[in-house]
Amino acid sequence: MMYMKGVAIVGDHNSGKTTLGKRILQVLKERGYKPFVFKHAPHTEHFADEGKDTEQYLSVADTVVATGKDIYAVYAKGHLPIHKLFALMRDFGADFLLYEGTPHGLLIPWLKVGNGKGDSPYTLWHVESPQSLTDEEVEELVDDILSRTWTIPMMLNCGKCGVDTCQEYVDAILSGEERTCVLWESTMRIIIDGKEVPLVPFIEKLYRSVIESLVNNLKGVPRDYHSVEIYLGREKHED
Repeated sequence: MMYMKGVAIVGDHNSGKTTLGKRILQVLKERGYKPFVFKHAPHTEHFADEGKDTEQYLSVADTVVATGKDIYAVYAKGHLPIHKLFALMRDFGADFLLYEGTPHGLLIPWLKVGNGKGDSPYTLWHVESPQSLTDEEVEELVDDILSRTWTIPMMLNCGKCGVDTCQEYVDAILSGEERTCVLWESTMRIIIDGKEVPLVPFIEKLYRSVIESLVNNLKGVPRDYHSVEIYLGREKHED
C-alpha cells in the first residue's frame, strides 16, 4: 500500500537547491526508496534544444514524445494540474516526491535553502549552505525528513481523514495529531473531466468486483494482469 510523502526544496536561484536535492535523492535510493522529482521552472521557455527537431515539432503539436537509448521524454503544452502529477507518481510506482521550487497548490513540507526571502508555515528545515554539509549531516537530514514529513493530501477536501479540508488535515498533523490521507489506500481511481472522485471502501469494492468480472471474461487477457485502464467518452449533451 502506497503512502506518498515528500519535501519541497525552496530557495533563490543558485542557492544550492539542486545540489542538496541530488544528495538527498542519493540517500533515499540507497535506502530503497523510489523518488519522483518535480522541477518547477517558471522562467524556462525551451526544455528541448531550441531550434532542434523536437522543439520545431513542439511549435506545432501540443505533445511530443522523444525517445533515445534507454530514455524518453514527454513534452506537452499547458499547465500540469495536481491530479495529473499524482497520476504520474502512481504510474511510475514512486513513494517519495522531491519538489524543487515553490509548491503552489500542494501542501507539502518545505526545506528552505540559502538566505533568500520567502517562507511558509510548512518550513520545517533551513539549510543556509548546502555545499558545506558533510555526508553524515545529509544522512541525518534525510532521517529527520522521513520522520517528520506527512502523507501528502490529494487536495480533494473529501473529509475521509476525519477533518473537512486538506488544509485542516495538515494543520492537525503540525499540532501533533496522527492522521493520513486515506485516499492513497485506494488502488482504484476515477477521474471525471479532470477531477478525481474519492471512493469510499464500499464503492471501490463494488466497482472492482464488476470490472474484474467483465475483464476476466474477455478473450486474450492474461490471468496474471496487474492493472486495468478504462477510458469512457461521452457525447456532449445540451440541456
